[in-house]
Amino acid sequence: MAALAVAALFAGAVFMRMRVEVWLRPDGALPRFAPGERRATLCVMGFLVAAVALIAIVPALSRHQDLLFVEDGKLVETGCHMFNMYRYEFELADVKTKYVYATGKGEKHLLHIMPRSTGRTTRITLKANPWLDNLVAVAPTEMGKYAQKLAEKGDEMPAELMRLLRSP
Repeated sequence: MAALAVAALFAGAVFMRMRVEVWLRPDGALPRFAPGERRATLCVMGFLVAAVALIAIVPALSRHQDLLFVEDGKLVETGCHMFNMYRYEFELADVKTKYVYATGKGEKHLLHIMPRSTGRTTRITLKANPWLDNLVAVAPTEMGKYAQKLAEKGDEMPAELMRLLRSP
């Protein structure tokens, strides 16, 4: 969207420059281009419009995950890909989970969920996540690691994770 706004501003600036030149001329004639300048200007503008259209269409065609939940012992993922709705079901035994603590521009607590059949990784941010009790049901070992990390750092511990630290 930002690219679309920048291209629109650029196109508007070019248009306004041409209009201002017309207003400044006493005879009101359109500005004259050198022999190759008009073609070059149109090519650049066409390239910018095509680039903006390409950038705008990529998110619409990419995979959008709407929901991830557990139902009847299966991990179910629903979403949309290229305007088509999908629903994938994975046996919980075939799903690998991993807790990741990352630092850099800020600290991140993530839960990676990787169904072996797809090779894709879904990353769930754990900090301030309202669904921690559901994640504890899906990946109790990895959520226990998250609880231990919070205890080590002395951070506030949600009630769902306190139970993991108390259990043997």
